[in-house]
Amino acid sequence: MHGLNEQDSKAEAPLISQKGKRVKDLIKEKIFTLILESNGISQKQIHHSFRIRPVDLSLAIKELEADGLILRSSVQEKRVRGRPEVFFVADSRRIVSFALYVESWNIYGVVLDMHGNEIYGCRQAIAGDASPETLFRAQLDLVSQLRSATPKTSEIAGIGISLPGNVDTRHCIWRECQRWPSVRDMDYADFGRETALPVDIYRDLDAQLMFEKENNPVLRDELVVLLHWGIGLGISFACRGQIIQSNHGRFGTLGFMYSSIDESQNNNGIDYECITSLSALIQPLRAKYPGLPLDETAVAEIAKEDSFLDLPAFSKAVDYVALALRNLCTVFYPDCILLMSPFAVNRHIVARLVEAFHSLKLMDDNRIQIPILPIGNGYSGCATGSTKQLFEKCLQKYLAVQY
Repeated sequence: MHGLNEQDSKAEAPLISQKGKRVKDLIKEKIFTLILESNGISQKQIHHSFRIRPVDLSLAIKELEADGLILRSSVQEKRVRGRPEVFFVADSRRIVSFALYVESWNIYGVVLDMHGNEIYGCRQAIAGDASPETLFRAQLDLVSQLRSATPKTSEIAGIGISLPGNVDTRHCIWRECQRWPSVRDMDYADFGRETALPVDIYRDLDAQLMFEKENNPVLRDELVVLLHWGIGLGISFACRGQIIQSNHGRFGTLGFMYSSIDESQNNNGIDYECITSLSALIQPLRAKYPGLPLDETAVAEIAKEDSFLDLPAFSKAVDYVALALRNLCTVFYPDCILLMSPFAVNRHIVARLVEAFHSLKLMDDNRIQIPILPIGNGYSGCATGSTKQLFEKCLQKYLAVQY
């Protein structure tokens, strides 16, 4: 198992799915993918990349040009006889997607191009006691801002939305959320009608794990747990590339696990989240940093310089996160654990967690050393993870061969 380095995280994943396609459509998709992933590639270079009849290559490129998906970037004169080479690049803004994702009590909106680059971003802070109408309207307002910032020549594939709590992806319903108690069965079919755009919704940790596995090929054949330790304590789980989801929206709420029968029978019992969550830790942190907001981004800024390990409450939290992971691993035995946390930016905190986790025996086999790999991009991967299928669906009408 290799660690997730910066080069891995930027690796391009195939944008197009290859299931149930005609051979000539797959060839056209591959041509487009080659151009999309290049900084400029000639027809001759495409031909050398995989064997295809020159006439089919020419016709596919002609169709891609006609639909505005690719552009001629330059013409390089040959030093020998023959036609000059024409180089092509993808117009990555020809199709864009909108993404909404949640971080602490903020909802972020971004416009993404086909490379996953952010064209524009905005956000709104939403109070914990906000009404469903306020939450709904805030998201519509963000989409309106994104639409205004979208290039006039761009086609909008749709809106990918990543949400915390109980998210029924199949029926496009946000069932419930501890962060905003007013959320009850918020129907995103209504959101799609209001915006007149296709809408996909995801549980936020699932969208983040989709991003990680698509951009790190080494993860695609493994059992992977993504642990989020911040406002709450929860996981997403992928088995050989497949994100495991429940039929009713909830999955991996690790923080609500109890460690004894007595605690589970007491309505005021102590669960893992009472010890490990940022909500539980904020007062000890504020004793050291007065006025520190209950916000993962703000905490991450301080954690870059301070490990907090001198605070007994925080040191205890690290031990309990390690214990929760140990118990989780006795069920799944994953190949690796991805740590998504405002505390993951500090190598001393990560090292302390790794030490505590590995000190806890997994059954009777000390040979098993499951790595914990920090990821430091916050929730931004949710945007790319939640829009991948929207791009795929939108592109299909252009990548079906017409000749």
